[in-house]
Amino acid sequence: MLGGVNEPIRQLLAATRSAGVEQASLELVHLRASQITGCSWCVSYGARNMRPSPLGRLVGLAPGHKKIILYANPGTEAFYGTLGFLRISTAMAIWHDPSSAIEFGLLSPGP
Repeated sequence: MLGGVNEPIRQLLAATRSAGVEQASLELVHLRASQITGCSWCVSYGARNMRPSPLGRLVGLAPGHKKIILYANPGTEAFYGTLGFLRISTAMAIWHDPSSAIEFGLLSPGP
């Protein structure tokens, strides 16, 4: 790590842990922040070492369901794959601003 940042990071972690926020929520926030900043090591570490997330607990409560459909942001597919989700190929959408959604990667052009 960069010199001088270890102690402030330890203090930040201690403050967030003592604030009463559920550990699974903190881990999800860390994972999402890692995705946003592009830290692939952090994403990989976070996904491997997370305790069961609230979503993971919900999936665990739904054994035998025929379908569980999740709308995920582009770039989060690997994380949801760790919970057993696969990409769906039959969804269609009407969007209020389709060109922006296509540019962002939420929609594909054409039917």
